[in-house]
Amino acid sequence: MLLERPRPSGTVLLLTDGLDELDWSRLLYRLRRVVLVQILAPAELAPPLDEAWLQDIETGGRLEVGRAEVEAYQTALEAHLRRLKIIARRLGSYALLRVGEPIIPGLLRQGVLEER
Repeated sequence: MLLERPRPSGTVLLLTDGLDELDWSRLLYRLRRVVLVQILAPAELAPPLDEAWLQDIETGGRLEVGRAEVEAYQTALEAHLRRLKIIARRLGSYALLRVGEPIIPGLLRQGVLEER
């Protein structure tokens, strides 16, 4: 894991969905200068508001959800994204990309990269 490795001396480009239950503040501080690129699927950013069964790809667990659960998820996700953005920008840069979005144009659009 990144917390167990020697502290890097240069800038670290970290590509992640950012949804792991980690101490993100501690991790990003440990990396010193970081460019955090968070990549999420459109359905993770804006799930449909109807009832459904969700299955965790990693664990196989299933969960029935409805409108109330989706709204609570969206509120929690927005707060989490805001927190990650604040922490990452203190230590470097942050970008949020959607799965399938071209990386370079997305990073240019969000000011993480500059054309020269």
